[in-house]
Amino acid sequence: LPALKHISVSHNAAINDKCVTQYLQPLLKANTNIITLSVEGCPKISTAKRKQLSDMLRYNNSFLKTMGFSTEFSLAILESVDMIETMTKGGGGSSNTTNNATTNKGEE
Repeated sequence: LPALKHISVSHNAAINDKCVTQYLQPLLKANTNIITLSVEGCPKISTAKRKQLSDMLRYNNSFLKTMGFSTEFSLAILESVDMIETMTKGGGGSSNTTNNATTNKGEE
């Protein structure tokens, strides 16, 4: 599915952490062309799983992927950049634009 770039499973109350582990994470790992995954309105997905999905999408959106860096190494670099940005902005938060996960917990 190389042309697949955007996925939405939004407003599906049946999607839970087990579904994320069994289906969504393998899909994102196997298809690194996917750059957005919407899970709005899926209240059974935990914060930890949302973070994992977000990290996978962050890697998929990263130029570091095209350079051949591993997911773990790329995320370490991106987290370091975020920390530096936060420190130089006086704690004003990250300006990360590579994270295209929509992970609202069911609010509409």
